[in-house]
Amino acid sequence: ESFQVNTTKDTNWTTYPAGQRSLQFALELYDWDIITMQQGSPVSGMPDSLGNLQNLIDFVNAKKTNPNAKLYWHMTWAYSQFSNHSGFVNYGNDQMTMYNAIVDLTKNCILSNENFAGVIPAGTAIQNFRGNSIENNTFEKQYVTSDGYHLQTYGRVLAAMTWLKTLTGLSMD
Repeated sequence: ESFQVNTTKDTNWTTYPAGQRSLQFALELYDWDIITMQQGSPVSGMPDSLGNLQNLIDFVNAKKTNPNAKLYWHMTWAYSQFSNHSGFVNYGNDQMTMYNAIVDLTKNCILSNENFAGVIPAGTAIQNFRGNSIENNTFEKQYVTSDGYHLQTYGRVLAAMTWLKTLTGLSMD
């Protein structure tokens, strides 16, 4: 993936193409206050996929330049019921199975991990927004995920608000 950073505190972004910068480069670029981690969506509900999580946490803690930087876990969302993502088969192509697996992984593997200051529950926010519309492809495609897995329109705003609330405690009112 590419690495993008706003280096001038305005609308100018510097983009480093994929493979040109490392995780260590990103960690050492600034004295970050918060560092987030997440699992790739195809395996975001599979505990076996976290086998190297402690190694990654140890690396981040060793390379971050701000010793007080807090680690947060970004909880991903389940795919739409109409998704054709190849990783959806890991959950029987069923949105609720995927969502419940993500929740279980978060509860059992992340919340109990003392390295994390908290969880950004974007996955739960998105699932709650979907409400009873999991079979409503029109609603899903217009407001949540146009392709079945990347957030679209209101889904993006909701995820951003979830981050803001979790990291700052600010009211969403």
